[in-house]
Amino acid sequence: MKKFIFVTFCAAVILSISVITGCGGKDTGAGLNQSLDNTDLISAGKGKDFGFGTIGFDLDTLVDRLGQDNVKKLNIGVSMSSQDTDWMRQFAEEIQTLGKQYGFNVRVLSAENSEQKQADDLKSFQSQQMDGIIIYPYNSAALAQTLTEIQASGIPIISCVEVDPSAKIAGYLNVSQTAKGAMIADQVAKDAAGAARSILVCCVNVDFPVLNDRLKGFEDQVKKYPNLKVAQRKLTAGEAEAYLDAIKEGLVADESVDVVYGTFAWPIMGGYNAGKQLNRKLDVYGVDADEALLDLLAAGDMIKGLHFQVAPASAYASVFTLFRYMAGEKIPYETMEPDSYATLWATQKDALVVKKSMYGK
Repeated sequence: MKKFIFVTFCAAVILSISVITGCGGKDTGAGLNQSLDNTDLISAGKGKDFGFGTIGFDLDTLVDRLGQDNVKKLNIGVSMSSQDTDWMRQFAEEIQTLGKQYGFNVRVLSAENSEQKQADDLKSFQSQQMDGIIIYPYNSAALAQTLTEIQASGIPIISCVEVDPSAKIAGYLNVSQTAKGAMIADQVAKDAAGAARSILVCCVNVDFPVLNDRLKGFEDQVKKYPNLKVAQRKLTAGEAEAYLDAIKEGLVADESVDVVYGTFAWPIMGGYNAGKQLNRKLDVYGVDADEALLDLLAAGDMIKGLHFQVAPASAYASVFTLFRYMAGEKIPYETMEPDSYATLWATQKDALVVKKSMYGK
């Protein structure tokens, strides 16, 4: 299979040196309170292959060590900030698939981009005495007290993204979002081949660390290239239409803009639609690769390059990390995703192969 990776899979997944103790307080009822030596299950070549190499986390062997009958008794809650994007839906679906494969029960709740609803969802999981929770937080700073209280009650929480330092949970998965942004700035510079480029960047106007870091990484890296300039910075919130309107406003205000960078799918598509509506020649880049964007990339229609994120790989790693913690292991508070999945890049010639791998089409 053709590879699209710019870095070699590390010999072992990089782990933070800060650690926390294993699950205490809540009896899972599944006999998962033994301490297992399963650090050998984290290395290159282990675990499921999601189309771009093995993930590096061996969940099959971990489940065997925990005991398949024990795992079948588990009830796992999945709290999503929303289900608005393909990535969010695929993340939740992969955990449900793993639940069917290994026999544990899964309940998914969507917060519909509401901090209050996500807090209520978490409390609902607590009242149902879930054995563990996996979360994609909408705003971890706003949820910090709720997260900390539920973790303290004995229900372990694993976040699939970095959380605010004030939130005290079992641990989180991380990947350098600033590195993603920097990688895309490097791609813009490569494609520009020394020619001047005037860039409009578009992101959210709320505290959303994942997206904010993607923006910061891009803008910081752009400064290293004398021929690249961020000319417009459009920050907004709301549904997809809001990002289209913001980008159109920026393009009308500055006719020199010829590149749009979006930190997620809505501003990427907003850049494309704005260019079409204003009849502007643009190169559009961004972080996200849903089916519609990959089709446009394959057609060479304004979308120049996309960093694609494999949601099932993140979901698999989240379940693996939660099960390690529930086994009584001391785990790093921060577990890094392997670089081979953290920095995947698609261009026009790769787009349809990526689409087939990610969506089966």
